[in-house]
Amino acid sequence: MAGDPRGDAAKAVKITGDTVTLVVGSEAAIIFVHEQTIRARSHFFDAALDKRWKEAMDRRIELPDDKADIVQLYCQYLYSEKIYLTPTLLKTDVVEGTEILPEYIKLAELYVFGEKVLDALLKNTVMDAFLYRMNEKVENTFYCPCTTVIDTIYQGTMPGSPARQMVLDIHICDGRASWVTLKPEENNKDFLIDLARALLGMARTPKVHMPDMSDIGKGTYHEAVDGKNKRRRGE
Repeated sequence: MAGDPRGDAAKAVKITGDTVTLVVGSEAAIIFVHEQTIRARSHFFDAALDKRWKEAMDRRIELPDDKADIVQLYCQYLYSEKIYLTPTLLKTDVVEGTEILPEYIKLAELYVFGEKVLDALLKNTVMDAFLYRMNEKVENTFYCPCTTVIDTIYQGTMPGSPARQMVLDIHICDGRASWVTLKPEENNKDFLIDLARALLGMARTPKVHMPDMSDIGKGTYHEAVDGKNKRRRGE
């Protein structure tokens, strides 16, 4: 039997009020979102829609450097608190020539977008989604984020990012030599430095026990949220 379809009215998303037009990517894809919904969650959009700025008067925000599918994922998440991804069910769906699931690439790009728009709750949700997906098999095989996913995260985040720590822990706990390719251009230099320093530090620490990533609890890679990110949707 399906779960109870009822919800708390106090937590319902308000779909009244003004909307904002997001113009995304080089093809200028149009995405509409309610102003109060997006401002309640993102410092970036809250500042952009301040009445002192042209974007607020035009109710139009240009995002030329972002991808429409990622911004759409974000807006869907604002209304549903879900990240809608196409599941990888077959090994033939794994990115050709790599061990990367397409879902990992989407999640990494979504995390980086959350970094840009300053939405900590989104980033925390993406971290949990990574952990859930890593514990699901594709034809009896587990896959972990590596190479392109790592580069996306390192290119789009700052040192100390929980996402950086997650991919570092994955390689320390469950890593394989094949995850680091022999082509220098396919590996992120800053990540390799972090990995080498972490492994050398462990080598000098006796009896270090690293848990399996399947034992890592959801919330491990969360960052603190502030008052804005704690608001109920629609407030």
